[in-house]
Amino acid sequence: MGKTFDKMPQQIQDFVSHMDKRDYPILIQPDGVCGAGSKDEKEPPLLLLAIKTTEGNFKNRQAIRLTWGKVGWVAGQNGSSSGGYIHRVFLLGKESGDELGVDLSELLEQEANIYGDILQWDFKDTFFNLTLKDVHFWSWFSGFCGQTRFIFKGDDDVFVNTPKLITYLQDQLKNPQAHKTMMDFMVGDVIVAAIPSRMDTSKYYIPESFYKGLYPAYAGGGGVVYSGLLCKRLHNIAKRVHLFPIDDVYVGMCMIRLNAHPVHHPAFLTFDFPENGANELCSYHTALLVHKRSPNKLVELWSEMKKTQTQCWNVPLRE
Repeated sequence: MGKTFDKMPQQIQDFVSHMDKRDYPILIQPDGVCGAGSKDEKEPPLLLLAIKTTEGNFKNRQAIRLTWGKVGWVAGQNGSSSGGYIHRVFLLGKESGDELGVDLSELLEQEANIYGDILQWDFKDTFFNLTLKDVHFWSWFSGFCGQTRFIFKGDDDVFVNTPKLITYLQDQLKNPQAHKTMMDFMVGDVIVAAIPSRMDTSKYYIPESFYKGLYPAYAGGGGVVYSGLLCKRLHNIAKRVHLFPIDDVYVGMCMIRLNAHPVHHPAFLTFDFPENGANELCSYHTALLVHKRSPNKLVELWSEMKKTQTQCWNVPLRE
């Protein structure tokens, strides 16, 4: 990195100073099972919702719990009999009470006791440490979620069309080649041949001395779905891939090492609807994920979706 290292943005300096450390203890975790929602299940969980959040974002978590992130048995599209068991876990690092101006750790412990869906590690919760959430989550999943078929991993400000997602995933399992495709299965908004940002004012800034060339294909981190089998493979390969400060790009790097390729699906709207596309009656029924939505908007959207369910029941996903 040469002489200019001390002139680089603080987040790059911080990342480089601890990029070789990747074992941080768990501070809070759900009790012995794969997240909240594992009561009286008659079959393995279909889906674990693993949501990146921070200590202060209680409203976001609460809105998700009340809407698309409900756990237990959830019916597929149009209340069809094909459904699945859903679990939920929120992924957090630690925030400094001095920086926040308030210590939220006791409140977070109370929240964990009530909902059983908090998974927190003892590293600083920063943008460049989101990669640590990935590698630690893969490790935790591999130890506690043996039978879970799929993972949705995303941000705490997204809207997810859970019933349609369940139906979509059930269809993937009916594929005659499913036992093979599940080894590599990852779907989302795939970004190809992205150029690293060289603007040192950008939060995505990566100096040329740190990474040259184009990024590998990767699924945008706002929300991506992958198989439990792939998660275990990512956990194993990540031990041999240097940490990189941008989490979704890092997942792309691990995928390349596995010779696996994320699949693009237009129903993952990580950059929102095209112009005015959100205003049509059934627009949200055509999407699997929409980024970004406030907690209040999530609750409002969920209620709208329920109201328009009958009118929009046969609307296909965006293509």
